[in-house]
Amino acid sequence: MPATKYTYDDLASLSVKEVRKIGAKFGLSLPMFGNMRNMILQVLRAQDDPVYAAAAAKKKKAASTSARKPAEGKTKSQLLAAPSSVRSFEELQQMTLSEMRVYARSLGITSIPRFGGTKTLLENILRAHKQGATPMRPLKSQETAVQKEKKGGGGAKNSSLKGKRRSELEAMPRSKLIAYGVSLGMEEDRLAKILSTTRIITDILLYCRDPEGFKERARAKKRAQAEALKCTGTPGGQISPAMTRGVSVENNFDLKETTAKLSKVPLLAKLKPDIIRLLAESARARRTNGGEPVFLQGEEGDGFYLIKKGQAEVIVGESTRVGALSDGDYFGEGALINKAPRGATVKALTDMICLFWTKDDFMKIFTKIYGSRNLRTVFAKRQNVVATSESKGEMMAPVDPKLYEKTEDERQQIRECVQKSVLLEHITNERHFNAILQGFFKKEAAKGHVVAKEGDPGLFLHVVQSGSLQVKTKAIGDVRVLSKGALIGEVALLHDSTNNETIVARTDTTLWCISRFSFRRLLKEVSEGEIAKRTAFLAQTDLCRALSSYERHTVAEALEQVEFKKGDVIVSQGDIGDCMYFLASGDVTAFVDGHEIEWKDKQLIGELALVSSAKRAATVKATEPTTLFRLSKLAVETLLGPVKQFLENRAKGYNRHTVVFPWGGTFGMRVFGTKVTKVDKGLQADRLGVQVGWKVVEVNRKPVDNFTEYQAAIDSNKENVLVFSGLDMKVKKETKATVFRYKLGDLKKMCILGKGSFGSVYLCTTKDSKTTYALKCVSKRIVIETKQSKHIVSEKQVMQKMNHPFIIKLFATYKDSKCIYFVLELCLGGELFGLVQNKGGALTEKATRFYSASIVSIFQYMHSMNIIYRDLKPENLLVDQHGFLKLVDFGFAKEVEGSTYTLCGTPDYLAPEIIRGTGHGKGVDWWCLGIFTYELVSSYAPFYSENPKYTYKMICSSAPITYPPSFSKPLKNLLNGLLKRRPSDRLGVIQGGADRIKQEEWFKGVDWAALDARKVKPPFVIPVRSRTDASNFDDYSDDEPAEDCGSRPTGRWEEHFG
Repeated sequence: MPATKYTYDDLASLSVKEVRKIGAKFGLSLPMFGNMRNMILQVLRAQDDPVYAAAAAKKKKAASTSARKPAEGKTKSQLLAAPSSVRSFEELQQMTLSEMRVYARSLGITSIPRFGGTKTLLENILRAHKQGATPMRPLKSQETAVQKEKKGGGGAKNSSLKGKRRSELEAMPRSKLIAYGVSLGMEEDRLAKILSTTRIITDILLYCRDPEGFKERARAKKRAQAEALKCTGTPGGQISPAMTRGVSVENNFDLKETTAKLSKVPLLAKLKPDIIRLLAESARARRTNGGEPVFLQGEEGDGFYLIKKGQAEVIVGESTRVGALSDGDYFGEGALINKAPRGATVKALTDMICLFWTKDDFMKIFTKIYGSRNLRTVFAKRQNVVATSESKGEMMAPVDPKLYEKTEDERQQIRECVQKSVLLEHITNERHFNAILQGFFKKEAAKGHVVAKEGDPGLFLHVVQSGSLQVKTKAIGDVRVLSKGALIGEVALLHDSTNNETIVARTDTTLWCISRFSFRRLLKEVSEGEIAKRTAFLAQTDLCRALSSYERHTVAEALEQVEFKKGDVIVSQGDIGDCMYFLASGDVTAFVDGHEIEWKDKQLIGELALVSSAKRAATVKATEPTTLFRLSKLAVETLLGPVKQFLENRAKGYNRHTVVFPWGGTFGMRVFGTKVTKVDKGLQADRLGVQVGWKVVEVNRKPVDNFTEYQAAIDSNKENVLVFSGLDMKVKKETKATVFRYKLGDLKKMCILGKGSFGSVYLCTTKDSKTTYALKCVSKRIVIETKQSKHIVSEKQVMQKMNHPFIIKLFATYKDSKCIYFVLELCLGGELFGLVQNKGGALTEKATRFYSASIVSIFQYMHSMNIIYRDLKPENLLVDQHGFLKLVDFGFAKEVEGSTYTLCGTPDYLAPEIIRGTGHGKGVDWWCLGIFTYELVSSYAPFYSENPKYTYKMICSSAPITYPPSFSKPLKNLLNGLLKRRPSDRLGVIQGGADRIKQEEWFKGVDWAALDARKVKPPFVIPVRSRTDASNFDDYSDDEPAEDCGSRPTGRWEEHFG
């Protein structure tokens, strides 16, 4: 066995041939055309597992002895020239291409590719074996009847079909293409499995040209795949590392129980009961011995597992245990929807039996029921999460102050338990911890008391101080026992959730509890207090007095808290200063040349370091334990630019000036060093621009002397005009707004385009059939029950203010007893989510660049109006008939200048500051852009995990982000800038804002002006046949209508809707 210890990177740098040689040293028989990554993983496993390596060597030796024993007196070349026995699939894989060609000729195979074609040659050999060929008895002919006809040797007459032309086929929708192919005699199942419409068209044309030849090729391919499947377990003949683990066992499970367990899986929530039952019937059982891995971190997913019996642990990295699994738990469902490598290793702790499904198992059932739809569009889409502002848990919390009293030991126990939590380990700030501890109250649970009930809302985090608890589920019964130090309900602290287990006290138990509302309220109060304190410190400096409130808030977030012990030196005389300090608590003393000096203003230390490179004038020491806030020169320049230039510009003075347009949008510009005076006829302006659509185009850089010129510009351009002025005033230029002339009763629903958590979106037409719109119907009942009235009102107010080519337009709102209605611009190209899935789940960097650039344009516009979006993902983007994006669903959008604290968004896209609950602003949208770009190129989010708890852990950790090898260096650089965990370091937040993002190398070549003007060519244009063509959306015809609220009071929030 080799003495060298190989790593994954070592092997990845080698060629396939070299990896196979190393594998041979461990006794492995690696395929010569196998998947490189799988081969490396097998070598690493053999290296770390002597038992596995010994078994592989034994198997290789047995195969070599039985099938490749050289004949007496014959050389290798003589043996190859006249092979005497049929080779097994494993032996064929060990052959070189030249050896395989010699063997193929001995079987009578004539169609041997001259260059390459190893896989095709192998398929031909396996087909020849199937037809009974041996080296001693070669097939006389491999020719089909069609080949004979071409050679003039008789056979069946080649009867081609007269079919449609390619141009005619390209105009047909997918469903009609399949129906047309079936009418010609093609197999429906085969056509339905083809995802590419272009491929279907090509197959139809080939079939029409030569029906018999096409069928013969299809049968040959099916036979070869069946033979490969028999030998290796995969149609392509490649062996997955996961296939070498686990043993298939006889299915012996309760169908009803399996159906119940599958219905609990969130990913399958959208499926109908009949489909769940079909999945349960198709389950296969797989046994894994205790101590063996089910799969390894980094492997490509092979399927979805549901534990029938046994226990397993989830391990991240070398040995970090992050979770435990037992009867009824499931894992691996991500392999059904994306190409993400396994995010963790799952290892059996006991002998374990799992029910197992591959992606093909799901595809067979879904193809039969839905047609050839992508799996990810059939499954339930990613749901948003939100922490409601009101909490039932807060009302249920006790008011007796004695229950909140804790001894020092109890405080320490709670602290240790919270720090062990996957979701709460990021809370390291002492003030935050002390605040949270105040919110815990003691609860005594007698034996038999139900602490949490399956299906009820999750309201509290529980810490077990003493006693034990039994965890149960309806499907399985008893699952596990919890004892001292256990945590219950971590996710409930972050956002609304539902208990998926029932927890009952086995003995008299003492718990410490805190509600989500208390937890997030306390974090908010401490965070707001810290930001206010930091902002007050900043206001004392000359630099920060010139800042706007938003800039001051951003700089305050960049302050670092540092602690000094008594006697520690904070700054030293003579050093070059690169930061300044604000005194938060404690005391300091200054010394010059070793002598203590009198120092009155101790709140600021080293302010000059931000504006010059002068040496420190004194040494400052802490005279007691001291807390300081540090502001580095680098941080300030990152956020504001060179400090000296910044201060000089601000010293000249400026005024912000805005012009308000009818839709409510506000534009602003700073003007430096220009003296402006009023004139008799109106105003004098510094610059004159014309409002074209949403974008301001400058037409005159020279001063406009009087109102007459201003009026002339309006008349000549016949557009709204925006004047930037140094006057400290608002100038309003009102124009007639477009009035929506239809009433709710004038809109006729045609079909459902989409469905979300709060209602449905319909394609509707007016009674006169002249215009079509999208009608979003939001159930009042759901709004009230989920306490989302503020978000619905905010959605309307935000949409009314915006007018951008890539943002969906709002025309009107209505209400009745059932719903709130939004009349929206209609986009019939479907969701970007569906488009990406139909392209294989991922896009090229070139195509992604177009969509990401569109998002940059959208966010730059929204942020100029102090609006944050907070819910970017492919599901919230539509594609119009020309291929351009339209951003939809503004339920989480909010107008904000500083920080906001509501947790909302999609788990994969949540920014670290949202999860931590310490306040967030515009930076969250740029974080989402990074996740969005990563997902479009790779098919999965960078922090994807099947368990949201581990997704949150990875988002908040300081570990570097890993990228697929296919990512270009410019793309990695862009994502590294967007996915900074600290908002003040993030692209889009730092100096330059969105313009700095546009200057990134990855966006080089993007014509931003042409993009905003919709003059660039989109990567994909979705065919739309008419203004009522809904074929690019899913079929929701079986969905139930929204429930009538009746006479239930709904509150004053309804008054915002007409």
